[in-house]
Amino acid sequence: MKIRFSYWLVSLLLILFLFSCSQVQKQDLNKDYVDNTTSGIETFPYSLYAISDNANFDVQFENETSEKEIVLENDIYRATLSSKGAVLKSLVLKSFKDADSELEIINKTYNSANAYMMYFGRDFNKPVNCVFEVLSHDNNSAIFQANIKVNNKDVKIKKTFILSRQYMIDVKIEIDKPELISSLTNKYIYTLEYAPQIGPKFVNNKKSHQNTRSFYIKRSSKKNKERIKFSQNIFTYEDDVDWMELTGQYFTLAFIPSNKALFDFAAFNDTNREARVYVSRCVDYSSKIEDDIYSYLGPQLKDSLKKFDYKEDNDFALSSLKLVKAMEGGGSLSWLQNILKMIMSLFYRFIPNWGASIVLLTLLVKIILYPLNAKSARSSAAMQRIAPELEKLKVQYKDNPMQLNQAMMALYKKNGISPISGFLPMLIQLPILFAIFGLLNKHFELRGAMFIPGWIEDLSSPDTVAIFPFTLPIIGNELHLLPIIYVFSMVFSMLYTQRSTAGASSNKGMQRFMTYGLPAILFITLYNASSGLHVYWSITNAISILQQIIESKKLKKEKDGKKIENKNKGSVVPPKAKKKNRR
Repeated sequence: MKIRFSYWLVSLLLILFLFSCSQVQKQDLNKDYVDNTTSGIETFPYSLYAISDNANFDVQFENETSEKEIVLENDIYRATLSSKGAVLKSLVLKSFKDADSELEIINKTYNSANAYMMYFGRDFNKPVNCVFEVLSHDNNSAIFQANIKVNNKDVKIKKTFILSRQYMIDVKIEIDKPELISSLTNKYIYTLEYAPQIGPKFVNNKKSHQNTRSFYIKRSSKKNKERIKFSQNIFTYEDDVDWMELTGQYFTLAFIPSNKALFDFAAFNDTNREARVYVSRCVDYSSKIEDDIYSYLGPQLKDSLKKFDYKEDNDFALSSLKLVKAMEGGGSLSWLQNILKMIMSLFYRFIPNWGASIVLLTLLVKIILYPLNAKSARSSAAMQRIAPELEKLKVQYKDNPMQLNQAMMALYKKNGISPISGFLPMLIQLPILFAIFGLLNKHFELRGAMFIPGWIEDLSSPDTVAIFPFTLPIIGNELHLLPIIYVFSMVFSMLYTQRSTAGASSNKGMQRFMTYGLPAILFITLYNASSGLHVYWSITNAISILQQIIESKKLKKEKDGKKIENKNKGSVVPPKAKKKNRR
């Protein structure tokens, strides 16, 4: 029975290990991208035949003038637009920093790409990259216009950019005589592309959560968003979609067409380093089209995202978008994450340090779970007490496993010990552990938050205490102290627990794996995890060790008391002789 439960314990811990691995996505940061620009026309470096129209038609651009750059700026954005293609070259989020520099939300991993390039149909060899005429612009908007000829017939295209004060951009597309394009592209009139990668920029640490990028769609028929499944790096979807999302650790792009019935979505992904999303306008044979394609480009903050559920809360009068679902993580435990986040925020009000909030949250969780942990600790200590009797039973019934199990269960019952009591608390605590893992990995307020000056200066990143001029296996060229503290505390906790349960398990190989193998695996996997996670786990281990020591001392005191009691019961004191009355 004990061995079986040991395997259960290992299985549960491996589930945690696999969950942790799923959060750390390896990035190919050394891949070289070549700018295949010829005469100002970008040739896409990968095959996109699966979503290309391959339409053949002649396009001539008129009114060619020199390129102009326009800067729009409001309280939250500073946008740099180019008249060549009427595209967005730079978008700075003024309220946030990327290390010591401004946070650029357009991360140019592919040099010639700019956001909101337009293509005819879905043919990415036919960009509308002529120089547009700048009709007008102010701090929050700019209007561009191009006069082109499609097979010698005039077509007028107008692109308008409007910045809101709620991290939303409206790209308005107006096309005169769209039927001229529709007759040649078969299915789509145009495609609007967000490229290149969403910022902030990647960091050198290949396993950093900051380097992760994920794709989702929110279908009209589904309550929650769904992760995109790519086929040969390509994704296409031709049904009603509320929005498509490209998200990083803390910032999100969400493509939101005004009329979802008229748009199809596509995406391209190459190891998350070259990430592009597309929205394609279906054929319309009307004489003029006017489309609004909204883009949320901002932080994964609930207060920012929920402003688009009620039209009175945002500049574009958008409603019921449910962009809060665009926040990364959560899943079925999002309700628990929200509770823990609320508690952390409450602690932060009293002590304005997020590291201190993590410490206080850890203490609170341990206090709440104390009855379960105490029961588990008492069970482990009680196993130590009956260890000699267990060894005798193993020798006595070494050739009869069935009788050995029956004898062991009888011994457990006699001493009031339940083998499952040591493992049930861990099973109950797993949801809390997963919720805290997700919370500390994605909590926006931890980004750039300092705990201990000179050591833990960003709770969302590893604590780098030294940088080597060379690269070592596993740890790379950065030395992080918290993972080492965490692993040593875990090994010490395992050793102390095994000492408390000496002789309780005959599976020495499993014990060695639990003591040294599992910590080694977790060290490799979590070496680049955020400082906030390691602070939580290290303190948790320290409290668990202290609790085990206290419970062991309590049990020892009880055991010594019972020995004295039994000794007193075993000694017979002769009654005093009755005195005879003498007269």
